[in-house]
Amino acid sequence: MKFSEIDFPTVKEYLTFPTDDDEAEVSIYIAAAQSYVRTYTALTDDDLDASDYFVMPTLMLISSFYENRSVEMTGRLSDVYNSLLTLGMVHSLWLIQVN
Repeated sequence: MKFSEIDFPTVKEYLTFPTDDDEAEVSIYIAAAQSYVRTYTALTDDDLDASDYFVMPTLMLISSFYENRSVEMTGRLSDVYNSLLTLGMVHSLWLIQVN
């Protein structure tokens, strides 16, 4: 699977509990998570699609958005997300230099 291919059916299967009634809400989370990953890594969709590495952190981020819909959030992402994305960014920079 590619980063740009993450869609509602994929997320619905990953989360295992949203109904089709959640599609509009989950679509917002998909767009927000993909935007976050693009901004955090400074990579394009083509760069992100070059490796399936970024799919899992993006799905995890979407899951976090869905499960923490409350306004009472810390406003801080888990160190796990940051570590995964940082590692992916470093890996992608290495690939760019090699190619």
